[in-house]
Amino acid sequence: MSDFYTSGDCKYYPCHYEGQDCTFCYCPLYPCKDETLGKWVKGEVWDCSDCTIMHDKNLVKMLKIGIFNEVHKQQTIQLLKIRKRFKL
Repeated sequence: MSDFYTSGDCKYYPCHYEGQDCTFCYCPLYPCKDETLGKWVKGEVWDCSDCTIMHDKNLVKMLKIGIFNEVHKQQTIQLLKIRKRFKL
């Protein structure tokens, strides 16, 4: 798996800037509610259209590592439960 993904085939590319990382096309932190990164529209909808942090190559790499570690942790917990259940 590449550390960097850009979709030149996407009709919206670039939605923020040329060379952006498109791994997280839709923000996994939405809505972050951080008013330095976005704003409320009519007090109901979170607008983060000007935010570019999810397209930063270094941030994407850190999130991928964090997600991988969390998935690995959850899988280990599940395997331990199975081993305990079947007394392996």
